[in-house]
Amino acid sequence: MPELPEVQAMCALLERHCKGRCIERVVARVGGGPRDGKFDTIVIADGVRERDLVEAIAGRRVVGLMRLGKYLCMKLSGSGPHLVFHCGMTGSLSVDGVERFGFQSFSVDEAWPPRFTKLLIELRRSGGPTAKVAFSDPRRLGRIFLRADPMAEAPLSRLAPDPVASSPLLPVEAFADGLARAKGPVKAVLLDQAKVVCGVGNWIADEALSPQQRHAVVLPDNTALKFAVVCGRTTLFAPALVGHGSGDRSGAGAAKTAAPRVGRAPKDLKSSRRPPLRRPAAALAPIRLGVARRHPAKRRKLAE
Repeated sequence: MPELPEVQAMCALLERHCKGRCIERVVARVGGGPRDGKFDTIVIADGVRERDLVEAIAGRRVVGLMRLGKYLCMKLSGSGPHLVFHCGMTGSLSVDGVERFGFQSFSVDEAWPPRFTKLLIELRRSGGPTAKVAFSDPRRLGRIFLRADPMAEAPLSRLAPDPVASSPLLPVEAFADGLARAKGPVKAVLLDQAKVVCGVGNWIADEALSPQQRHAVVLPDNTALKFAVVCGRTTLFAPALVGHGSGDRSGAGAAKTAAPRVGRAPKDLKSSRRPPLRRPAAALAPIRLGVARRHPAKRRKLAE
């Protein structure tokens, strides 16, 4: 799905084909699929009506493009609102005549406009050809916002610093301090767009935390941590603490104790489990009596 690098590539694409051009036509009733010809009230966020969207951006010039996290902002001339795009899981921005972006989990239609298009914009520079831009989203998890001051309003105002676009760049010390103050698994903290950094998604986090990254990781008490791939995802665990009951925190037994399988307790924990609670005979008497009344054939078996 689109993450920081993909949205940055879309931003560069629109920078080349849209900046300096004037929006001369806006179509919000394109599509394909079961919602063909309908205005999408989910992707077009905040209850904005079709007429309001068209009137807000038509006739204005694109003066700049910027990216923050996974959001792309198209700044327009004049005093009206600006466009903010979020691709969600399957959203993508395309330009007519330019090869579509490729993704592992979905593809963008090569026809024009692409199938599942939610917004189509045609732009023209004085004396130049027309550029056509489409935002498509099959699963309708992306969003298009109108914001008068994008950086001061949600959702952009809620984001943590961008590791690439922030000026000045986020210092390593500030990043480390943010991780130290955050509570939760490392990957969950990285995926939270409001905590330490924004723009990081699943594949970037998995790559950064992969076993191939040979960086030593330890707890404050010098307990060593290791990476392991479980069910296709990278996780972090402390080999010395897998046994829990051994009391060995030195890491000496790490080679002998393997990481537990998901959903199954380690072998040395099975013996320490409490035995299942058993109901006393007095508590079972009413249950036995009720069963005997409903099922006379079982009376003899219960009596035994």
